[in-house]
This record gives sequence, C-alpha cells and structure tokens, in this order.
Amino acid sequence: MSDRGLEERIRYALEATGERDRLKRLLAAKLEATGWRDLAKEKAQAFAEKQGDVTVEEIVKGVRPQCRHDRYEYMSFRLK
Repeated sequence: MSDRGLEERIRYALEATGERDRLKRLLAAKLEATGWRDLAKEKAQAFAEKQGDVTVEEIVKGVRPQCRHDRYEYMSFRLK
C-alpha cells in the first residue's frame, strides 16, 4: 500500500470515529496555550506593516511558511 493510500485510510478512520475533530481541537488548544497563535498574529501584523498595502491572501502567503515551522517547533518541543 502506498503512503498516500495509508494516509487516506487513516484519515477516513479518524473522521468516521470523530477522533480527527477531537485531535484538531486538542491541537488548537495546545497551540493557544503555548502562545503560538499570538506569535503568528504578531508575524502577520509585522508583515503587513513592512509591506504596506497588502491583501489578507498576501499576508497569509508571506507568513504561512514560518508559522507552520513555528507550529511544528512548538508542538515537537511540548511532546518530548
């Protein structure tokens, strides 16, 4: 079975049991508790101020890679 097929089976099983929603809520709560959300908001505001007149889509595109990296760092640190 390919990695893609396995991923789809796991996703289906998690959705069927409602576990995916529970995990998403748990992750959101953990990120909120660690301050990651505030950090992401600060990065978005700084990007908008630096760039000037930008759209929401441009802000998201500009800060998403770093915020995703930060999210990984925040959660991997907490899970160890």
